[in-house]
Amino acid sequence: MKNFYKILISLLIFPFLINASEIYYCVEDAKVGLDPKNNYKSSNYATEKYTVAIDFENYSIVSDRMLFTDQSSLGCFPSGDVMYCVNTVGYLFAMHSNTLDFHLSKAFIDSAPTDDITIAHGKCEKF
Repeated sequence: MKNFYKILISLLIFPFLINASEIYYCVEDAKVGLDPKNNYKSSNYATEKYTVAIDFENYSIVSDRMLFTDQSSLGCFPSGDVMYCVNTVGYLFAMHSNTLDFHLSKAFIDSAPTDDITIAHGKCEKF
């Protein structure tokens, strides 16, 4: 059944992956954050899973779930064995190319903040 879901996800995002070198399945190990609707009270958050297309050679990322699309991505850049990617809605994704460990932060803000501010870490594996 696990392979069925991997195949289904691959087929759904395939049109967005034409330029991507590798597809990764990323699972958060832990996530914490602040809730602006609750006076920025800190708490633990439910972890999430993502399918991410990453091209370490051309420094690009595509993930609808993490809001990294052609329209929202500001780009990626390398720093040693880590690739950092930023988008226009406050996401920063960092992934180590050898260990496949990742960090993800979300910090969208506007004049009346309602989106939670979160930071997560986890591990990816090649799909």
